Amino acid sequence: MVWSMMIPKFLGKVRISCLLAAASVVLIGGNIGCAAVSGPYGLIAMRGVTSLGFALFKYAMNSIVAAGSGDGTRLNSNYALLNAGLLGGITVGGSIGAIVAESMGYQMNYYFTAAIILAGFITGILLMPWGLLEREREAARDQAAAAGIRLGTVLKSPRVVMALILGAVPLNIGLMYVVAFLPVYMNNVGQSALAVSYAYLINGICGVYIGVFLVRLLKWLPQRLAVTVSMALGAVGILVLTVNHSLGLVMVSAGVMGLFDGYGTPNVTGFFASLPEVKRMDGAQALTVFNVAGSAVQIICPLLYNVTIQADGKTTYLTVLGLGFAAVAAALLVAAGEKGNMNSKGEAA
Repeated sequence: MVWSMMIPKFLGKVRISCLLAAASVVLIGGNIGCAAVSGPYGLIAMRGVTSLGFALFKYAMNSIVAAGSGDGTRLNSNYALLNAGLLGGITVGGSIGAIVAESMGYQMNYYFTAAIILAGFITGILLMPWGLLEREREAARDQAAAAGIRLGTVLKSPRVVMALILGAVPLNIGLMYVVAFLPVYMNNVGQSALAVSYAYLINGICGVYIGVFLVRLLKWLPQRLAVTVSMALGAVGILVLTVNHSLGLVMVSAGVMGLFDGYGTPNVTGFFASLPEVKRMDGAQALTVFNVAGSAVQIICPLLYNVTIQADGKTTYLTVLGLGFAAVAAALLVAAGEKGNMNSKGEAA
């Protein structure tokens, strides 16, 4: 989170390809360092290095999405594809990582990750239209400079603040479901480790494939309504667990929360980016602001989810969380906002 706030200020004008190169070098070095160190403090330090690499990588990806979206009409679909790639990497990477760790030791995971990063960087350098992206990025930066709007001014806007509260906060709570909640919850209700792996798989498939499909299928929905549907998915995914602890309902919950991620992430991000104040900013900077706010929420999510998992099997706090998502969905339907944002459609295919 700290790196993400610093990068736009100090490296905002660096070419995207150079940012991607720097991110790859730092990530590769950090992973090799993780394999080489022996103590916990050394590992923590190396993970700090990789966090810098990830922040650089995320900013480069945001810059590519913003520059490749033209006037912003394709931002939702482009961000949906980026998010699908992230989900796919998590889903596949978890499985491959387990295989590598079991067969060759956990340290080989770091070397394997470094090799994958290098291969991805080489592929990206060879295939991406860097010249076109830089021209689009420069044009957007000039437009933002001409508008003369500052980040502090944007963050003081009540409309932007409400978008972060009703968008970034519940979205990132839901995104942490599969990391901070699902494995602990399944263990608490007596489900096996194998069942947890199936739940991960269902969550990933629903997010990567069905979620992206829904973004395209429902692109005609107004932005605010699309976000409302996303929050309703979050409410259903959580509240279904209050019925009982059966494996079937846990799988349903995992699948619905996968849809929440795959469909909700690009739509909530697109809704934030469509605000008039945000549209006058540099696109990559706007996405970074949204991601930093999300990272701050994710820090407290393990504690939040730990509270919802009651050792006696009751679902009181889980119900409160699910109703919280429902309340956000209801608030989005009635919240006052600019007519243009209320009625703006999804992007073109």
